[in-house]
Amino acid sequence: MSANNLNCELFVNYSGDRETLKINVASLIVGVAGKFGVVESALLSINIKENELYNSEKYGGKIPDSNDQTIKYYYKYRINIEPIDESIDKYIYI
Repeated sequence: MSANNLNCELFVNYSGDRETLKINVASLIVGVAGKFGVVESALLSINIKENELYNSEKYGGKIPDSNDQTIKYYYKYRINIEPIDESIDKYIYI
């Protein structure tokens, strides 16, 4: 990956299953839902993962105020977004 491109990570507050989330994301970006939480479009490669800190001993309690820096750890899924290839400028896909 070139210095022009950045990885983008989103934490998603969604209570459904990962497969349904993957299908919804594919529909939103006019992409194709692949195996293991991967969605690809003409510009993006998206990987939907379970947030390993969700419901962990440290972060499994009451969800904090939305201004709290740790709120992302209370979300069930994590989505990594990268360009499909290095020629795509970061301002297009982020």
